[in-house]
Amino acid sequence: MEAHLLLAHGSRDPEWRLPFEILAADLKAIHPEHPIRLCYLELWHPMLTDAIHEEYGRGIRNFRISPLFWSRGAISGKTFRVWLMR
Repeated sequence: MEAHLLLAHGSRDPEWRLPFEILAADLKAIHPEHPIRLCYLELWHPMLTDAIHEEYGRGIRNFRISPLFWSRGAISGKTFRVWLMR
């Protein structure tokens, strides 16, 4: 079995996490048979290393890491874009 880790950068703004949390919840609902975890490079938990250690402790030895990139639009601070890279 493999764990799919969704890797986001991290932000001090708690609202910044919402699109990633929605994406992770949707993927978990579509693929309940696979461990899917949202994790971060910094500022939020779990960090990537923590998520890997926790899943390893559950017996997982294979990991798929998908970096998530998100930014506010240059013109409107309310415009959001999410990219999921495979």
